[in-house]
Formats: sequence, C-alpha cells, structure tokens
Amino acid sequence: MAGHTDARKTFVGRPMVAGGIWRIPQHILLPTTAYAPRPESAIRLGGVSDEGYTYQSERSVDKKKDWNGDKVRSIQTDKDDTLELTFIEFLNPNVMALAYGESNVTVEAPTTQHGTHIAVRDVSDVLDHGAFLIDTFDGKVRRRRCVPDAQPSTIDPITEAPGDWSVYKITFDLFPDSQGATNYSYTELADKLASYEYLLDLHEADSGTFSLKFGNRNTVGLDPDLTSSELLDALAGLDDGHLANDWNVTGSLGEFVITTPQGGLLEIHNDSLAGGSGPVTLTNVV
Repeated sequence: MAGHTDARKTFVGRPMVAGGIWRIPQHILLPTTAYAPRPESAIRLGGVSDEGYTYQSERSVDKKKDWNGDKVRSIQTDKDDTLELTFIEFLNPNVMALAYGESNVTVEAPTTQHGTHIAVRDVSDVLDHGAFLIDTFDGKVRRRRCVPDAQPSTIDPITEAPGDWSVYKITFDLFPDSQGATNYSYTELADKLASYEYLLDLHEADSGTFSLKFGNRNTVGLDPDLTSSELLDALAGLDDGHLANDWNVTGSLGEFVITTPQGGLLEIHNDSLAGGSGPVTLTNVV
C-alpha cells in the first residue's frame, strides 16, 4: 500500500522579497549553492507575471527500427533548452535592454525640467548574451536556478491598449557552458538541524585536566588554560564524522561559548581539575 505524499517535498515557488530574476555579467562566477550570496554586480530585472518562469528541455531522438518494424534504438540527435519569462516592468530600462540590446537603450537622468528619459533603437543587431540567476521560495525552502549563457530568441508581440498592461514576454535560448551544462539548479530544504550553545567556564580551575564528551566519544585531557583554537582542535579531533567548521568556539581566558553540530549533547568530565573556589561549569545556553 502506497504511503502518503510528503508535502514537505512539494514546491510552490514565488520570489518573495529577496528573490526574483537577476542578470549577472558573464565574466562573474555564479553561485554554486541555493544560499550563497548573489554577486554584488547582479541587476534585478523587476517583476514577472504570475505565470512565473518556464524552463523547457526538449530532446529530439531518431528511433531506429528493424525489418519487422520493432524499435531497436533511440538515438538522441539534439537537446534544446529554453527559458520563458514575462517581464511586467515595461518601463524598466534593464528589461528594455534585454529586448533591444544594451547598446540600443539610452537613459538620461531626471532634471528640474524633465523626468528620466529613455531612448530605444529597434535595429536588427543580434541580441546580447547574458547570465541569469533566479531565486524562488516556498516558506523556508529555497530554489535557485543559475543560467550561465542565455540569449533572447523570441519576443512576443508588444501591445499597448486600454484595459491591459504592456509586457515583454521573452523566450531565451540557453547555451552550454564549458562543462556542457545549460543551467544549474540548487535546492535548500527546510530541515536545517538545530545547534546548541554551551558556556564553558574554567575560571575556577588552575591545575589538572578535564575532557568533553560528545556522543560516545571523549576529547583528550585538556588544560584549563587552553586557547579557543586548542579547544576547537580538540573538539574537531573527536573523529565522529564532523569537521572543524561544524563546530564553533568563541571566547578566551577561561570562558568559551561552544556551538555543537547537529544539536548534539555536550558533557564535561572534570574529576582531575583542582584549585580555584568552585567547580568548572558547562551550561547549555541555547
């Protein structure tokens, strides 16, 4: 009997405040995760219609048959990828540059005599290639599609008429990069593991050693006058499958804040510590 659909694996994407369509200069490296910051040179292309965007990948095949008419082989002859968007900021010069070419759109800043003036030449020049980044969200789930090389190939008829808005509906041809990919998609699910912070106070000890336990493993004996980097090295050396950057240690002079990976429980063993006026403490603060 089939199980229920996991709604957490469905996606209804929308741009939210931080998302949308961005144009990236082609010489800039594109992000390789769903959460990496966008390049500072990214140009936001404004609003898109409620149709969102459509990515389509078509593969043409030549079906080979034998003398009996039975299909024997399907030979792929080509792959054509396209991206379709309807830009609704009709007066945005960055969108106009997609439709007419960057060199054919001139913008003059506003003055006390006139508002911003945009001049467009519609010529037969080949339209510009560009890289694009699309960020969409569904709650805390985020999707990112990076397109390294796209060129407008079709622009639907432009209408200026009462009772409707004017838009630029543009279909882009996508071209493969040096790795043979026309685009990359990245998804971050809303299942981030919780982390816990602990306050380690060593002020009350001046001799002996202590150890920390995480899961089923213990650190080596640690001196109470250790530095934050020495503490981080000891935690990363637990050989529990976590790397140094899975941990975070801040503080100094006997007082540290430790952030554990994956919300794991951290314990202290300080039987051999001595000196001072009270016990060494490890307190969960988050």
